[in-house]
Amino acid sequence: MGADQPKQHLKVDQRTLVEVTLSRFIGLPGLKGAVLALAPNDELTPKLLASFSAFALHFTAGGASRSDSVLAALNYLSGQLAVDRQHWVLVHDAARPCVRTEDVHKLLEAVRGSNAGGLLAVPVRKPLLVKGHADNLKVTHPDDLPLARLILQAQDASQSAWIDDASTSE
Repeated sequence: MGADQPKQHLKVDQRTLVEVTLSRFIGLPGLKGAVLALAPNDELTPKLLASFSAFALHFTAGGASRSDSVLAALNYLSGQLAVDRQHWVLVHDAARPCVRTEDVHKLLEAVRGSNAGGLLAVPVRKPLLVKGHADNLKVTHPDDLPLARLILQAQDASQSAWIDDASTSE
């Protein structure tokens, strides 16, 4: 992206991408917490999230690649938190702050009672696919931040309208 800081520290309005992304998981049923795999020299992310209290946050050193970081987080879960094969684990990239909570709910519902894992993605050939929305962009370039801001504002407005419609129809 060419920024002078890691992507997860870039701001959309007043919050960093990691704060916005984590906020999308607040209230998910059964969510016990999150493990963030960080670059070894990342001392800022834990400080930025020090007041985050919606669910427990844990930090571990990430790896050289995304798959190494995911493995490090899974190892942390099994070693430090006694998470085993009986538990579901969600993996999400902090640079995707526009994930819709409703899509994560659809994913969880689709895999509930199943022995298979699932993916939240746009349609391609995968083991179990739960269709998300195309507006879950990944922030990669500087000009993605204004687009993320617009998407988040539109989603918030849409959610507010949906809540208003639901409350007036009762």
